[in-house]
This record gives sequence, structure tokens and C-alpha cells, in this order.
Amino acid sequence: MYEILPVDVFGEVALLDHGHTLLRFLAVTPDTVVLLVSLERVRALAERSPAVLHVLAMGAAQRFRSVIDRFVAHLSLSTTSRVAQALLAYARPTIGLSDALAPLPSLTQSEIATRAGTVKEVVSRALSDLERDGAIERRKGHVARLDRAKLVHAAAEPPRR
Repeated sequence: MYEILPVDVFGEVALLDHGHTLLRFLAVTPDTVVLLVSLERVRALAERSPAVLHVLAMGAAQRFRSVIDRFVAHLSLSTTSRVAQALLAYARPTIGLSDALAPLPSLTQSEIATRAGTVKEVVSRALSDLERDGAIERRKGHVARLDRAKLVHAAAEPPRR
């Protein structure tokens, strides 16, 4: 899963190679606003301003690199490390346990599993390991607090043999 942030662009690969859109997108918050611009209009703009095409190509390359990094992590890291990596996006830059950033406290284990590239049952075990190690704290089954330093350490651990 790739999280699109405010003012991000998506669908640019279809613009660049005249193919179909490779991914499907899902709004996860009710206040999401999407501006759809036809490929024809963007192509016309890119013909008039090559800098626009360059920026779109750079964004596509960065996203591709991110996808490859996640694929490599999926092959080489333990599930607990992948879950720790997924949780890091919601950790505050503070020392010790601190409240998790939204929307993590409301995410289900299935949603965390999607972000970590695994399934709910495996995430449950990984969250238990992270909680035992003091990297997270749960309230009512949801991850409520995170320790950034411990998550970074857990995210870098090689798979256990």
C-alpha cells in the first residue's frame, strides 16, 4: 500500500508510457478531496512546459523506488520488522513512549497488516512482540503509544532463524 499525502499526484505512469493505470486508489478518510485532470489536458500542458513532465517523471521514479524498497523489505525482513517500519510513520520524534499520530490509534490490525504487507493473524503476534519489548503500548486492542527509538531498532532487525 502506498499512502498518498496532500497535494500528491497519482496516475502519472499512464501519462508517461500511454499505458493503463497500474494501481487502484482508495480514500481512507471521509474528508478526502481528489481533483481529477484528464490525461489529455496534462499531456497538452507537458508539451507546452517540459518542466511539468520532468516533475511528474521524478515523482513516478521516487514512487517506483519506494515500491521496490518495500518489496525488498518484504523479502528480507521479519514480519515484526515490517510492522515496526509501518508503525514508524505514526511515531512522534520524541524520546520514550508518546501518543501515536492519527490515524494509527483507530486503525484495525487488518489495516496495519495491509501497510506491513502481511495478514492480521501475523500482525497480532508482531504487535505482541513489540509490546513486550516496550516499543508500543496498546489500549483496547489499538496501538496508542509508540517509542520511536525502539521501533527503529525493531525495524532494522534481521529475520530470526
